[in-house]
Amino acid sequence: MQEIIDIVYTYGVDTLLLALIINLLTGIIKIPIKILSAKINRKNINKYITLLPVIIGFILSSLTTGMILEPGVFWNARTPVLALMSSSLSLSIYAICEKFFGISDVNDLNI
Repeated sequence: MQEIIDIVYTYGVDTLLLALIINLLTGIIKIPIKILSAKINRKNINKYITLLPVIIGFILSSLTTGMILEPGVFWNARTPVLALMSSSLSLSIYAICEKFFGISDVNDLNI
């Protein structure tokens, strides 16, 4: 918990907000992927879900930079740092939440 507070103090609230948005979007996107991989019996698709937060992080960081932080400039020196920090924080938040509230099997989704 102290690490999260240190990240917010060092890198700002925007990193934490992006991490929460990335976490939410990753959760929304990964459910259909898991259901699809269970239907076609391909478990190797699930290993690529780990890349989703990084991809979403770069997209959202670029949009945040171009629309909020520096309007009109979608990529600058701070964008990759923001993307990697928010993606890493998102994965940390996901791991903590999965530890306490996790669903281990796609059959537990009741969809």
